[in-house]
Amino acid sequence: MSYAQGTTVPVEKTQGEIVSLLKLHGCSKHGLFDLDGEAALAFEMDKITYQMRIKMLSPEDKQFAQGRSGHTLSSTDKQKKVDAEVRRRWRSLLLVIKAKMVAVSDKVSTFEQEFLAYAVMSDGRTVGDRVIPELHRAAIEGRGSALALPGLTT
Repeated sequence: MSYAQGTTVPVEKTQGEIVSLLKLHGCSKHGLFDLDGEAALAFEMDKITYQMRIKMLSPEDKQFAQGRSGHTLSSTDKQKKVDAEVRRRWRSLLLVIKAKMVAVSDKVSTFEQEFLAYAVMSDGRTVGDRVIPELHRAAIEGRGSALALPGLTT
């Protein structure tokens, strides 16, 4: 079962919890955005902008074509399933942010380490958008890690 499956917490309440959590930990200039097929949360910490995205869904997505018994769903039932999945995804994002903030508060990690993949670079892409594809390319091409780590030899 997926995390927060069946949650009835409205998206707006979860978004408010996320913003409150960010403020509590010193983040500023927060915003929520609807992008093409995604929702985005942007915020700033120590003058660095971070952006976390959630893929949004539509009733036309294949996963909403049928009910549990295999029958075709009405457009109303499809929309209910979409709304439930969107609520669940926002709860999952809140959980991820909470866990990262606990790691930072307990000095298990730093804010920068926890949120590095979400840091927005000068070209508008996040570090993750830029680095992750290169890591995959390097692995496929047999180059091992595309990033040289200090102190480690291969």
